[in-house]
Amino acid sequence: MPSQARCLCLIGWMLLATSSGATAQLPDDLMDRDPAEHGTALQRLEDRLDAIESQNQQLLVENQQLLRELQADRNRAFFVEPTPTITRAPGEGVTISMLNDTSQLQFSAALSALAVASTKRPFSPGLPLFLVPDSPTGQDTNTFDLHARQTTLFARFTGPEVGGLTPGGEILTLFMNDNLTTDNYGLLVYYAYGELRNEEVRIAAGLQRDIFNPIGPNVLPFSFLYGSGNPGSYRGQIRFERYFQPNNESLVTLQTGLSEPIATIVRSAPADPLVEDNGWPNIEARLAVAAGALDEYMGGRKQRPFEVGVSGVVGQIRTTRIDLGTPGPLRRVQDIWALGSDLQLVLTDRLGVFGEVFIGQTLADYNAGILQNFNTDDYRPIRTMGGYGEVYFYLNPKLHLHCGYGIDDPFNEDLAAGQASSNQTFYNTLLWDVSREVQFGLEVDYRQTTYAAPALDSEGAIFMTQFLWRF
Repeated sequence: MPSQARCLCLIGWMLLATSSGATAQLPDDLMDRDPAEHGTALQRLEDRLDAIESQNQQLLVENQQLLRELQADRNRAFFVEPTPTITRAPGEGVTISMLNDTSQLQFSAALSALAVASTKRPFSPGLPLFLVPDSPTGQDTNTFDLHARQTTLFARFTGPEVGGLTPGGEILTLFMNDNLTTDNYGLLVYYAYGELRNEEVRIAAGLQRDIFNPIGPNVLPFSFLYGSGNPGSYRGQIRFERYFQPNNESLVTLQTGLSEPIATIVRSAPADPLVEDNGWPNIEARLAVAAGALDEYMGGRKQRPFEVGVSGVVGQIRTTRIDLGTPGPLRRVQDIWALGSDLQLVLTDRLGVFGEVFIGQTLADYNAGILQNFNTDDYRPIRTMGGYGEVYFYLNPKLHLHCGYGIDDPFNEDLAAGQASSNQTFYNTLLWDVSREVQFGLEVDYRQTTYAAPALDSEGAIFMTQFLWRF
């Protein structure tokens, strides 16, 4: 025991000396001391060791807490989501920037009040497409409409780039009911689609504008000269676009797509006969060439000085007679085809012209043929041709005049009695952009719609004015 006590005492002195930072100096008579003294020294050593162990445990707890706080700070630094930025531009709505400005969500609206006064009854009320046959008894058929159905709600999303393509989407709704020609209020989705795009490629799917003859005239009503020289509609479609830019002075655009043959955005399909697709989509394509640098002209419009395009569509629909007691074939398949061309030309900073021409058959769902697909007696397709042209002039950056003419001229030999044989429109539209938010418009049209006998031809003037407030 004395030797064990001496060893423990020696180890204790060494630990005490080391913990205190002093050089170990052992007493000369340490080994000769009484065992009781050794026991007392050993107790002091044990107490000291307990105190040191307690301090180490406390330091360990504090270190673990500091490590947890440091890790939390790192997580917050890397994963905290920035606060979205909301901006508003006059006439362009509200834009919300998200995810470090890699995504944007835009909301806007436009309040429209359109007044339409016509010396002869148009179809449809408030959105003239053509004039209905004149009264056989010579009675007045003048009409007046005032509505806000052209009020719009718009939203657009642009997301972060993925694989070299930027995702996005748009939706526009009108305060109309089932279609443009229904004289009721509601909510009508005019277009809604999603897309992936970059400077060379665009892939889009949804309710979109037709690829065939895609440009349109500057008129006040959303009828856009449909049935009077401006073919084209909005329909379910998937499309692919490719852009080739040899240099800054030229751009070649190739567009192809598969689309829904039946479009009901302008008017509903008839109940009898039943008109439906024939089991496969329409095929549309367009090739456009633009020349000249992309410049900004008076009024803030940006375009190249020259662009020409050639487009076409092929497809089929079928017509089935529902009432078996009425004369006519039980079923007939109508081929759809059309060839069109569009031209845009900037002459000066103030002056320019543009327009379209087309020829084809079974084009009611493309708003041509005066919205007639087939002969109502034998269901044979109706061939038609037409187009429109417009000249515009900017008197100043806020006041511009648009004058044009359009015609849709079905082949007379394809028509049954009472069907429309020609529809012409001369239009003059004056637009005053008071600000980016407010616009006043005035339009004066002369329209003439002719019919196969016994229906009577009709001609008259239509006066329109619109107040438009964008916010």
